[in-house]
Amino acid sequence: MPGLLAGTGAFSLRTQAFAEKLESDFTRGLLAGSNDIDRTKVDINGSFTIPLTSRKAAGSRFGDLSLTLNGELASSSDFGGSGGWGTGLNWSPTNELQITTRFSTSEKLPTLEQLGGPQTNIPSASVYDARTGLSLRLDETRGGNGALLPEQQRDFILGASFAPLQIDGLNLSLTYARNKTEDYIGNLGVNTRAAETAFSSRYQRNSAGTLIGQDTRALNLGDRQTETVSFGLSYSRNFGQAPQFLRDIVTKVQKAQDENPDATTLPGGLPPGITPPPGFKPPPGGTPPDFNQLMQAAKIPGGRWNIGLNYAYTLDDTLILKNSALKLDLLDGGALDTEMGRRHHLTLDGGLNYRGIGGRLAAVWKGEGEIATGYGRERLFVDDQATLDLSLFASTDLMPQLNMAVPFLNGAQIRFEINNLTDNERKVTNSTGLVPTAYQSGLLEPEGRSYKLSLKKQF
Repeated sequence: MPGLLAGTGAFSLRTQAFAEKLESDFTRGLLAGSNDIDRTKVDINGSFTIPLTSRKAAGSRFGDLSLTLNGELASSSDFGGSGGWGTGLNWSPTNELQITTRFSTSEKLPTLEQLGGPQTNIPSASVYDARTGLSLRLDETRGGNGALLPEQQRDFILGASFAPLQIDGLNLSLTYARNKTEDYIGNLGVNTRAAETAFSSRYQRNSAGTLIGQDTRALNLGDRQTETVSFGLSYSRNFGQAPQFLRDIVTKVQKAQDENPDATTLPGGLPPGITPPPGFKPPPGGTPPDFNQLMQAAKIPGGRWNIGLNYAYTLDDTLILKNSALKLDLLDGGALDTEMGRRHHLTLDGGLNYRGIGGRLAAVWKGEGEIATGYGRERLFVDDQATLDLSLFASTDLMPQLNMAVPFLNGAQIRFEINNLTDNERKVTNSTGLVPTAYQSGLLEPEGRSYKLSLKKQF
C-alpha cells in the first residue's frame, strides 16, 4: 500500500472454497432409506487498515491509532449469496498497552447435521414433562430440520491488553463483548410453559393432557442477545535451540556468502524431504536470493510453552421467542435446555511445543444454572461442571529423517485427543433434590470420555 502521513496502510484479500457432504442411512422397523445433503461455499474476505497517527512516522504523542475496514461476500449452494462487514479502531498509547474496538455483522449458516441429519423417531424415549414433573416414555423425533434459516449476527467488542515490558511473555486482557443474533438456532431441551406456548406444534398431548410425543430437532428459537465481560492472563516463554539441520543450513549459507558474495550458488542445499524456507531458492532471472528469513529462522528457539487463564462473566443473556414475543431471561430461570443460563465460565490451559512435538491440557469449569418450568414452583437445578481435555500432536515439518524414510509424511500432522478426560458428568436435580429419570447422566451425556485420532496432510 502507498505511504500515508502516519505510516503505511495494509490491504489483504483472501478467497476460500469449501465443499461438504453428509450421507446418512436409516432403518426404522421394516423401513430403510438414505438421505444425502451437500454444500459448496465460496468466501471472499477483504481487509483495509489505515494508520491515522503514529509515534514513529508522525511523532504523535497520541500514540499509534489505526482504522480497519473489512468486508465479506459469500455464496453457498443451499442459501445463495450473503455478505457482512465490519470496522474497528486500534489504539496503542504506549508500547505496552493496546485498546481495540470492533463492530461487525455476519451470517452464520446452519450446519449440515442441523439441516439434513437423518430424521428418526425414538420410541419409548425417556423425557421429562415439566408440566407434571414426571419422566415419561414417549415418541421423540430427532434429526435435521430443512426449514432452518441462517442466523444474522451483530457483534460489538471493546477490549484492552497490557504486556509489561519488564516481564517478557506476560499478557493481561480485559474484554467487553455484546452479541445480537436474529433467528438464533437452538433446541428445546425442556418443555417449559414458555417453550410449549411458543412452539406448540413441537408437543403432542392426548385428551387427558398427557405428553405422548415431542420434536427436539433444531429450530430458529428467536432473537438472542448476550453481554459478557472476560479477563484473561497468559504467559509464554521460549526455550532450546532451532533444529540442528536448520542451523547447519545457515552455517553453509554464511560460508557461501563469504566465498561467493553474490550468492548465486550454494553448496549442499537442503536435506531431502524438507521444504525450502522463503528466500532459499534463487528467484527466476538469476537475482541473488534474500536469506534474511532463513537467518532469522535459525534464531527461532526449539520450543515454546505457555499457560493461560480466562474467566468470563455473563452480564445479560435474553431470548425473545418467535411466535409469542415472550422475552426470557436465560440467567434467571428462563433457559430452555440444561446448557443455557450459566453465568460463569473459567478456562485454564497450558501447552508445550518442542520442534514440532507437543501437547495441550485444558480445564474448563462452567457455573451452575437454573430452569424455571413455569408450572408452580417447580425448577430444575444444573450443577456446575468441570472437564479436562488433552491433546497431543506431532508435526513432521521439522523431522527430516522421518521425511526421508517416509516421503508421504512430509507436511503431515498427527493429533490424538481425549475429551472429558476425567469422565465428569452433568448433574440435574428437581426441586426435591432428586435426579429425574430423563436426566440421568448416561442419557444427558452418553458419549462420556471420548478419543479422537486424526491425520492432516498438506500437499
